[in-house]
Amino acid sequence: TLLGTDHVYVIPGDKTKKPAKPGTIDVEVTLTPEEMEGLDDAGIKALYEEKVAEARRAANTREDFSSLVAENAAKQKRKAAAKQDPLKKQKTGKDFKF
Repeated sequence: TLLGTDHVYVIPGDKTKKPAKPGTIDVEVTLTPEEMEGLDDAGIKALYEEKVAEARRAANTREDFSSLVAENAAKQKRKAAAKQDPLKKQKTGKDFKF
């Protein structure tokens, strides 16, 4: 075939993705060499655990969308008012005929 193969290979014992436990959040942690400089294994492990805890706290916090909702409501209100009163349209240069 032109686009791919018809064969599928199953590799026994290949478990690349474990099922997640309920209530757990996967987070990515980045440790820079400057942060790890001068730390032993226990210090690196403590730094890693601190970063994971910080990332999970950040992932669990809810974002405030109230300003976006208010802007959207104001926009809808403006559009509804413009639809209601088509005679109250602002005059522009296009209204004049010469």
